[in-house]
Amino acid sequence: MHAKQTPNYVGYILVDRFVFTDFLGQGSWGSVYRARDILSHTRPECQKEYAVKCIPKSMLTPEIMKFCTREIFLHRTVSGTSPHVVSLKYTIQGKKHLYMVLDLCTRGDLAAALYYNYFPSNDEVIRKVFLQILDGVEACHRKGVYHRDLKPENILIRRDGSACIADFGMATDEETSAEFGVGSEPYMSPESLNDGINHQEYCPQQSDIWALGIVLMNMVTGANPWDLASPRNPSFRDYVNHRSSFFKYNYSMMSSSLNKLLQKVLHPSPRHRITIPKLRKEILSMKSFYSRRARNWSRP
Repeated sequence: MHAKQTPNYVGYILVDRFVFTDFLGQGSWGSVYRARDILSHTRPECQKEYAVKCIPKSMLTPEIMKFCTREIFLHRTVSGTSPHVVSLKYTIQGKKHLYMVLDLCTRGDLAAALYYNYFPSNDEVIRKVFLQILDGVEACHRKGVYHRDLKPENILIRRDGSACIADFGMATDEETSAEFGVGSEPYMSPESLNDGINHQEYCPQQSDIWALGIVLMNMVTGANPWDLASPRNPSFRDYVNHRSSFFKYNYSMMSSSLNKLLQKVLHPSPRHRITIPKLRKEILSMKSFYSRRARNWSRP
């Protein structure tokens, strides 16, 4: 569901403090604006900047309000836990809108970075950014918050180039969940889809680890291995039946060590999936994400 396009509020001053200076984008539940905190400094160029999500109250049905309340509570829970988690600074009740004042990440999202080839077979950049993503997700998990919608669009890039986790609209604090089909399909684990598997519930923490594996694939190859982790999907079915050779034959640019690691991250059985601490250790020790042939080909 997408929110109706709201009027342009550039120039609007929220609670005599936040001046909306630029329209950043339209989300599922409202618009996002760049804003300056005019109380933070007398000189405009020194004033702090934030992103402000504006949610029209007219669209806050009881069901949406339930999700919105949960998002705010869980986002507050993880705010300040890591530099790699976007912080929710304030929530403000207006007459027509609910406002969420957030960290501003000026360099867009990981999806845009991938589109503009920010990771051109660069092992160290991929390693650095992916470890930051791991740190952010692990900080959330330590607080008992599970994201359930990890994907490049929900990983933002700060001014200094570091990555942070954003958008907790689908998050939960339940260690097991019977809410199936939550998230974005290419990043959803097979057990969270419950398509032909017939689980009664699943572990959102393990599903987040699965999504991290797909994000790593995106960063290394620029592609998704399948559209849906379901037996109905030919690519996923091929992976389940030929796990040891699937990446080797379909993504020859991958190193053998990455091939082996992805089999651990993307294990069809959640109980056999790698943990984040072990994943971090393997990422740190991996010589290259790319095969020797791919590295030689990429050299000028």
